[in-house]
Amino acid sequence: MSTVNDWRQYLTEERKLQPSHRRHVFHYKGYIIKIALRPDEPDYMSQFHDTGRTLLSDENEIKSLELVRKYTTIPLPEIVDHGPGFVVFKRIQGEDLESVWSKLSPGQLKNIISVIRGYIRQLWEIPNPFSDQFVVGSLCSTHELLKYERSAAPRSNGPFKTLEEYRKNVKALWEREPHFAVNVKPVSIIWIGFSAISF
Repeated sequence: MSTVNDWRQYLTEERKLQPSHRRHVFHYKGYIIKIALRPDEPDYMSQFHDTGRTLLSDENEIKSLELVRKYTTIPLPEIVDHGPGFVVFKRIQGEDLESVWSKLSPGQLKNIISVIRGYIRQLWEIPNPFSDQFVVGSLCSTHELLKYERSAAPRSNGPFKTLEEYRKNVKALWEREPHFAVNVKPVSIIWIGFSAISF
């Protein structure tokens, strides 16, 4: 069984894929490795992070991938190793859409949009595995939403048993005035990585 230090030995500045915020994200051979910053390790903005919060985020990501893989045909990265403070993915070869967007023909763009639309439809069909406990939350062990560090601020990170409870906390959670459509069907929301899936 690997440990975080087994993978940390391959971390170099040249292998980093982005500035280190909450984690180091880097490539090594055929892998993408995400390693949580240590409690005494500042990020690229010289800030420190709650490592417990990072562990919950990793847990949420792993469980989210399992859930999406179970209920959809959406291609997902394969997790090849994980443990406290790290997750290792098999690297997916290819070009990111942003870098090739301007080179694509109208027909190719139309096809891509159709594929993405199909993925979104599949995400909408995923059942809430915790519908008896909450309607808005995450898949980590605490089920709280993971946007912010824990603080003494008067804000609830959930989970929320009702949509009304969630709506009362939206402004504090997302720092903006919420706008809800009227007469919408009740839904449940599971927080998957940085995205929300509504049920």
